[in-house]
Amino acid sequence: MDQKKRYFITLNPAEMEITNVRDDSQLVQYEVEATEDEIQQIKKALERTDFQLDQVSNVMYRHFDEGNAMEDGHEFQHNIKGIFDLIYQYGTETTKEGLESLGLIQTLEEEDKRNYHPERYT
Repeated sequence: MDQKKRYFITLNPAEMEITNVRDDSQLVQYEVEATEDEIQQIKKALERTDFQLDQVSNVMYRHFDEGNAMEDGHEFQHNIKGIFDLIYQYGTETTKEGLESLGLIQTLEEEDKRNYHPERYT
């Protein structure tokens, strides 16, 4: 079994990266503990989202199409949520608490409350 190591993930439109050490920048860095395979999974999600950011920034150079823009926005939001889900899954307790306090992650208890519809059972 692969040993988990500590990593720091920076999510910023100008810089999305995973490092082994926390840097002294003012950017938010999410601390995770993950195996090499798990980090590769996060890297792929970051690359996919980084590519989408590049595409969005190129919007000035192409004809605006509201339908495509909305589709791109939904896909981008889906990918960002996926990244935060992965960070939460592999995050340290401090990282998890921080994401929950920012409202970026629904805890299982909150999700159960949202999905509970008593009228369905009467």
